[in-house]
Amino acid sequence: MECAGGGRQDFGAGPARTWAAIGVQGLAPYWFNTEATFYVGEQGRTAMRLKSEYELLFTQRLILQPEAEANLYGKSDPGRQLAPVCPILRSACVFVTRCGGSSPRTSGSFGRANLEGRRSRAGVGGNPSDVQFVAGVRAWF
Repeated sequence: MECAGGGRQDFGAGPARTWAAIGVQGLAPYWFNTEATFYVGEQGRTAMRLKSEYELLFTQRLILQPEAEANLYGKSDPGRQLAPVCPILRSACVFVTRCGGSSPRTSGSFGRANLEGRRSRAGVGGNPSDVQFVAGVRAWF
């Protein structure tokens, strides 16, 4: 298990937010990689991010990495359109080539706001569900 501390800066729609962070990460039973990070921000704002990931090896070169993440907020933040609970499901397909410490990867994620978040996003013309696809190269040294 590892512990770490640091900071986080939120940019984008709404006012910028600055957070102090402390977190732990490690390997849970049955080989699940887990992370828990607690955030404290301005005006008494608090948040927590819980994340878990697992690797399914289909072959020596093809790995599926399903991941679940939940962002929990101490109170709603209408300025940034954040609901108290924001779940995200993500999955990555990695083709390991091991050439020079890199591998191509593709991933997709699906996030859905809870009822309060759907109401606030719908009120400003937003979509309560977000779907994203990403392709890239993962490199390590």
